[in-house]
Amino acid sequence: MDEQLNAITDATITYSVGGISGKVTTDSNGDFSATFNAPKIEGTFDLGVEAKKDPYLIKKSIRMTTYRKRALTISTPSSPAVDLDVPSYITFTIINTGQSAVSDIALSASEIPVDWYQLSSSKIDRLDAGEKQEIEMKLLIPKAQCTNNQCMQKYTVNLNAKSDITVTSSSFTLNINSISPKAQPETHIEETKADGSRITGLSTGTWGNNNLTVFVIFIMLVSIILFAKKRNMLKSDARNCLTPLIRSVKTEVLKTGDSGEAPFRISAIEPVTMKKGETHKKDLEDIIVNPFSRNE
Repeated sequence: MDEQLNAITDATITYSVGGISGKVTTDSNGDFSATFNAPKIEGTFDLGVEAKKDPYLIKKSIRMTTYRKRALTISTPSSPAVDLDVPSYITFTIINTGQSAVSDIALSASEIPVDWYQLSSSKIDRLDAGEKQEIEMKLLIPKAQCTNNQCMQKYTVNLNAKSDITVTSSSFTLNINSISPKAQPETHIEETKADGSRITGLSTGTWGNNNLTVFVIFIMLVSIILFAKKRNMLKSDARNCLTPLIRSVKTEVLKTGDSGEAPFRISAIEPVTMKKGETHKKDLEDIIVNPFSRNE
């Protein structure tokens, strides 16, 4: 830009660093960009930049440091399979994909027992840029160690290469033949079949919630009244025998106020044919024992 901050178009930009140079021009906004290769050696350099367009001439120097890329890559098999108690061999490759040599590369494997494998070499002294080296892994998995489902069918094995300047890992899946996948525990669900037969017997227990107890007894009382009314038993003598029974139930409910628990007793019996001459009181007592046992 000039003194008035106007963009300077078509200005020639010349750059040079470490024997590498080039030219570009500015665009309509006064901007420019340049792509160039860094020096082949590592170090610190002065990047010289000159912008020129009559009557303007600007020179700048930029300090820059270059580094060479250091990287290793491990090429592994996809999914080898081995047998128990049988020696097996797989091969993987270490490649120097960087721009400089890498020395003292330590090799190892993980995620499987150390006594299962042996590497042809656990160390590479030096790999130059672009150089590669094959490493053989011998696998011998003892059958005695894999009894009673002590071994898995598949293992994810990590191969590691480490030096002072770079670390890399790669993994592959190891399949062990004759090993079955571990079975999932079965969930047993008991099924209850209804055969339509009447259940007889006695059920006893406690309800921990007093409110629930009161509600259930209330439903039972309503059922008693409905049954009594339906049988035309709400006469004076029937009411006289019903009143003490209701009071007795009320007394039992009030007893549960402190403990929060109430005993219950439900009997399921076969229908009984009423005999002639039985009083309304006997009829009501039977209904209270099990108001739902009678069929209309």
